Amino acid sequence: MKKLYVLTGLILLAQVCAACSCITKSLEKNYQESSQVAVVKVVKINYDPNNDALLILNVETINQLKGKKSTKYKTDALFYKNPTKAGITGKYDCVFDIKVGSTWILFASKNDGLPYFQYCSYSTDNKQRISKIIAEIKNFTT
Repeated sequence: MKKLYVLTGLILLAQVCAACSCITKSLEKNYQESSQVAVVKVVKINYDPNNDALLILNVETINQLKGKKSTKYKTDALFYKNPTKAGITGKYDCVFDIKVGSTWILFASKNDGLPYFQYCSYSTDNKQRISKIIAEIKNFTT
């Protein structure tokens, strides 16, 4: 019986740990598949009026690395705006915790007219990673 409890616990732990795992593509492949890649500063965050599960970020572009410059991007929300309406607990896994004033490198593709970026991309607000990613992009685009 004790083995059954341990086995059940391990299975549940594996499912929790795998909940946010991504099949990571190479940086070059991710760059190629993105319509827009930019370093931006987040100036405002709002929920998408048509979808409580999405955020619309107003940004200032610092460095446009690929595609057309955009002042707005979409991404998944950390929390639903109206969780009871959605009939869920209200919190997403596998999303970014984005703050106004933060600087990001975004790998985005169009979604309902706006560029959309997701957790399983090279998008990050880690300044050291941003610098390394830009250097690597320059290596394969020049």
